[in-house]
Amino acid sequence: MRKWTKGFLIFGVVTSIIGFSMMIIGIQTDGVRSLLAMSQNPVFESRMEELVFDQDIENLNISLTEHSLVITESNDDKIHIQYHPTISEKENLQHSIKEKSLEITDTKSTTRRSIGSSIEGILYIASGISSRNDEVVLSLPRGKDLKNLTAQVNHRILSIANAKLSNAKILSNGYLLRITDSEIKNSQLITTGIVNVFETSLTDSLIQADHEHISAEDIQVHGKVELKSKKDMVIKLAKKELERINVELSSDHGSIYHRSREGYNPNEENKEDEEFSNPYKSEKKDTQDLLVAKASQDINLPKEDVRSPSYRHHE
Repeated sequence: MRKWTKGFLIFGVVTSIIGFSMMIIGIQTDGVRSLLAMSQNPVFESRMEELVFDQDIENLNISLTEHSLVITESNDDKIHIQYHPTISEKENLQHSIKEKSLEITDTKSTTRRSIGSSIEGILYIASGISSRNDEVVLSLPRGKDLKNLTAQVNHRILSIANAKLSNAKILSNGYLLRITDSEIKNSQLITTGIVNVFETSLTDSLIQADHEHISAEDIQVHGKVELKSKKDMVIKLAKKELERINVELSSDHGSIYHRSREGYNPNEENKEDEEFSNPYKSEKKDTQDLLVAKASQDINLPKEDVRSPSYRHHE
C-alpha cells in the first residue's frame, strides 16, 4: 500500500511540474493572449475573413502551402479573397500590390510548426480540427480578363467552379484538381493528382495529370486542347461534339475504346463496342478544333446511352 501511495505522490509531483512548465511556456509564447482572443471569437465559430481589391490588377499570383483553393467568379468587378482564420486575431494570408500585380501567400502563422507543450500549440491543434483554415476562395472580377494568373497549391484540393480563366498557369501538388461549369482559355493546368473536369469549355489549353488519371465529361473543345494523363483517361463527349471536332488519341501501354458503357467486363461481349487503332486520328476539313489526348494506360470514350445508369448526364 505504501508503494502505491509513494507512486501516486511521485506522479502528482511530476504532473504538477509539467503543468507549471506548460503555463510558463504558454505565457512566453503568447498563448494566454491567444486563449483570451479565442474566448471572445471562438475558433470553432463559422467566421470568414475577406480581402477585397478594387485596384486595376492585371497580374495575380497566389501561392498556398497550407490551404486548399477554390477559384470562382465574383459578383462584381473586384477581386475577393475569403478564408477562415486559424486562430482569432491572426490574419492567415499576406498580400502585396506592386505595379498592377497582386501577390497572395500564406503567412508564417499557418505553416506547420513544432507544437511543443504551449497553450498556443493546443489552440493550433483545435483550429486544425475545426477545418476552418483549410479553404481559400478566390473570386475573380466579373467581365475582366487578367493578363496573367498564376496559382500554386501544395496539397489538398484545387477547385475551379463557375469561373472564366484566361492566360492562367495552375500548378497543384494536391490529390485532386476539379473543374466544373467553367471557361478555360489559353491556360495550363498541371497537377500531380486526379483531374475531374465537367461541363467546361476549353480553348487552346492543356490539362495534365502527372501521376494520376483524368475524367472529362461534357467538355467543349475550341482551338487545340490537350489532355495528358499518367494513368488511364475517360472522355465522355456529347455525340454532336465528338462528330464536330478532330481528335488525336494515343496510349503508351493501353488501348483506345469507344464503348456503349463506361465499365468493361472481359467476360462479356458487346457488339456496339469499338476498339480504335492506337494511335487514332480523325480529320474534318470544316473545323480547326482539335482534341489531343495522350495517356499511359487505356483511353475510354463511352458512347451516349440513356439506358446505361453509369452514364451521368448533366442537364
